[in-house]
Amino acid sequence: MSVTRLGVLLLALFAVVLVWFSVRFALLSWNDLQQAEYTLSEVKEVAQKLPNLKLQMQQYVEFQDDVNGLNQRIAQRHLLEDEWVVKHVDIRHMILPRADVQGFMSGMLQRPNQFFIPKAFELRVMNNGDDLFQWKGREAGNLNLLIEGDYLVRRTLR
Repeated sequence: MSVTRLGVLLLALFAVVLVWFSVRFALLSWNDLQQAEYTLSEVKEVAQKLPNLKLQMQQYVEFQDDVNGLNQRIAQRHLLEDEWVVKHVDIRHMILPRADVQGFMSGMLQRPNQFFIPKAFELRVMNNGDDLFQWKGREAGNLNLLIEGDYLVRRTLR
C-alpha cells in the first residue's frame, strides 16, 4: 500500500469521525435550544401573570386585614359562638298568604340580640299576570316562598 493511499484512508477516517462528532454536537445543541425556548416561554408566561398575582396578593392581604379586624371587633364585643343559639330555617316553596310572608319578613329584621343570616331567598307570585305589588289573578295574595338560613339569638345572661 502506498503512503498516499494510506494518507487518504486516514484522512477519510478522520473526516468520518469529525462528521460524527459534528452531527452529535449539532443534535445536542438543537436539544438544548429547544429546552431553552421552552423555559423562555414558561418564564414569559410567569412574567405576564406577575402583575395580576401582585394585585391578587394585595387583595388577599386586604381581605386578611378585614378578617382580622372583624375578629378583633367580635372579641371586643364578646360575640362568641357559645353566646348564641343558632336555629336553622329551611322553608322550601311554601304557598303562603301575603300577610304570612310579611310576618316572616318582619320576623327576620335584625335586632340587637337576634339576626338572620340568609343562604337562599326566593319569593314568587302564583299567577303569571301578578307581580309582587299588584294582584290581578284569582289567587291574588298567595306567594311561593323559599327561605333558607340561620337565625341567631343571643343567650340570656346567666
